[in-house]
Amino acid sequence: MKIIDLIKSRDQKVSRTIENNQIPFFNQFFGSITSLGSAYFSFILIGFLWSFDQTIIASKISIGLVANGLAIFSLKFISGRKRPQKHIENLFSNASFTSGHSANAFMNATILSAYLDRALGFLTLAALIALSRVYLEDHYPSDIITGSVIGAVIGQILITV
Repeated sequence: MKIIDLIKSRDQKVSRTIENNQIPFFNQFFGSITSLGSAYFSFILIGFLWSFDQTIIASKISIGLVANGLAIFSLKFISGRKRPQKHIENLFSNASFTSGHSANAFMNATILSAYLDRALGFLTLAALIALSRVYLEDHYPSDIITGSVIGAVIGQILITV
């Protein structure tokens, strides 16, 4: 069995397990935080940081948002992987691999952690946002893992420049 087939098999097994064990509290909780990984939220965050004269952080998150977008949409285009069954179609892409919300959440968390010294809180929130994407059946586990790594790496690169 190829590694890709093994990953897809594991992804589908986790997705079926989640689908068969939904808990109303988690549906509401994850539904309320998932949008914190969106590009729209990053734009709000940039505006908020800019208004409090945190221009360096705002600039790095702005650059990171563009870098994430290029990386994520390139991988979505190349892979063409379909999203899980229950996914509601969206405006930008119906490709699953890789998770833009996870990438944005971890990029934001990595940068904010470096400058605002609240790493545990930011990274915990990023992890919950990434998990919400699988729980809400918008992505597979490998999508969020890859997106999270991409976002964290881009964030780390931006911290050093």
